[in-house]
Amino acid sequence: NLENRSGGGRFYLKFEVSRIIRLLPPLLAAGIVCMFLGFFVMLPDDYENLSQSVIATNGFGNNILAAITTKNYWDITNDYKPLMHTWYVGVVMQFYLVYPLLFFFARLNKKNLKGTLLTIVSTLAVISILVYFATTDAAERFYYLPSRFFEFAVGGIAALVYNPEKDKPFGIGY
Repeated sequence: NLENRSGGGRFYLKFEVSRIIRLLPPLLAAGIVCMFLGFFVMLPDDYENLSQSVIATNGFGNNILAAITTKNYWDITNDYKPLMHTWYVGVVMQFYLVYPLLFFFARLNKKNLKGTLLTIVSTLAVISILVYFATTDAAERFYYLPSRFFEFAVGGIAALVYNPEKDKPFGIGY
C-alpha cells in the first residue's frame, strides 16, 4: 500500500532533511574553497559573480541565477565559473520540494491514491513537455524545473506502474 509505505508527512520531512544534510556540506566546502582561491586569482567583477554563485548554490538556486545571468551553459565565459555545474542540484532540490506536494494532493482521494498520483504526475509531465517545446528561451528550457519536470516524472510514473510482486524483470521469477 502506497499510503503505508510513505509513512505520511513524516517520510517527506525526513527525506527533505536527509537530502539537505547530504548535499549542503559538500556545497559549502566547495563554496569556501572557491571563495578562498578566487580571492587570490580573480578580478573583482569575477569574484563578485563567484560570490553570487556561492550564495545561490548554497540556497539550491544556482539554476535560477544561471538562467538570469549566463543564459547558455555551454558558453565559453562559463569556463571561469567554478560552481556553474551546480545548477542541476538546484533543479533536483526544487523537484524534491514539489514532489511531496503531489503526494499531499493525491492523498485527498484516499480510495485510489496510486491512481490519483499517477494521473497528477502524468498530467504534469505532459504539461512540462508542452512547456519545454513551447518555450523559445533556451535558458528557461534548460535551467527551470517546469520545463524539466517531465524528466523526473518518467521515473515517478515507472515507480507507480511497476509492481515488484507481479512484474518480474524479463519474465524471470525469483
